[in-house]
Amino acid sequence: MGTHFAETRVNPWPEVEDFLDGRTGEVGLDVGCGN
Repeated sequence: MGTHFAETRVNPWPEVEDFLDGRTGEVGLDVGCGN
C-alpha cells in the first residue's frame, strides 16, 4: 500500500498545474502533508 501511495505522488496534480499555468509572474506554493 505504501509503495502505491508513493508512486501516485511523483507529479503535481493536473488541477494544480492548470491553476499555475493560468497565473503569470507569480509564485505558487503547494503546501501539503507529502509522504
